[in-house]
Amino acid sequence: MIFLLKVLSKFFCFLPRHMGLKVGVFIGFLFRMANFKRNKICKRNMGIILGDISVERAETITKKMYENLGKNFIEYLRLPLYGKNLSPELFSIEGVEHLENVLKKKRGCIVITGHLGLWEIAPLMFSKFGKAAVIVKKIRNEKIDRFINYLRSFQNTRILTKKNSSKEIISLLKENALIGFVIDQNMNTDFGVYIKLGNMQACTLSAPALLALRYNVPVLCSFLVRIDDDNYKLIITPEIELIKTGDIKNDIKENTQEFSKVLEDCILKYPEQWTWMHRRFKNQPDGLKIY
Repeated sequence: MIFLLKVLSKFFCFLPRHMGLKVGVFIGFLFRMANFKRNKICKRNMGIILGDISVERAETITKKMYENLGKNFIEYLRLPLYGKNLSPELFSIEGVEHLENVLKKKRGCIVITGHLGLWEIAPLMFSKFGKAAVIVKKIRNEKIDRFINYLRSFQNTRILTKKNSSKEIISLLKENALIGFVIDQNMNTDFGVYIKLGNMQACTLSAPALLALRYNVPVLCSFLVRIDDDNYKLIITPEIELIKTGDIKNDIKENTQEFSKVLEDCILKYPEQWTWMHRRFKNQPDGLKIY
């Protein structure tokens, strides 16, 4: 299976990109048809974050989300190609000065992102500025996990799993590295805190806020979004000023809320590019069943 996937990757690296993306749109369509049960989750999440939108608007967002995911699949298969040559015409950057400013502090940087746009290629772009690492969740299917890690090897980025990665993260921060965290998936309270997202509570990864507060690490948010003509723009926000009151528990919660708010604003701006199918609000403080 791994061999076949590698052959598929080589094929799409060879195929002209515009043709590959057309295949991606079709793959997205097939995924939407096969994954129709998730459409209810998408619409439920949209109601929570986007508010009272029409059925037509929800269906349009869902359709475009799957198209984006299909295109992402093709772009991801092309990672071996992008690892060698990342065209600035195809991948532009907005806010690079914010990244340069935090790196001058020599304390490393925590980069907050989510499953939005072409998130898997963003680490490759950050690796051009110095050492970079991303925290990932191990995929249950071992063969798929091996293939994904094979593609990630072309990101020029260190891949760390969520389990037992604390020492490596701290060591990398001391080397002024960039550490990426994805914070838009449901967590339990062992690893997350409840913050407000849309009109509901969402249990959100607390590690970025804890690390930033404990080690005085600068924090940025960043999103690689699809723009006109299937080009991409890496948006880098200004450094987020940390809230420090001395109450560490409350400070973790408040800073996590700040990080999530920046992500939420980006979701509202690019709703078709966020992955709505996750059970983002599965855990609720009162045990309420959302899905």
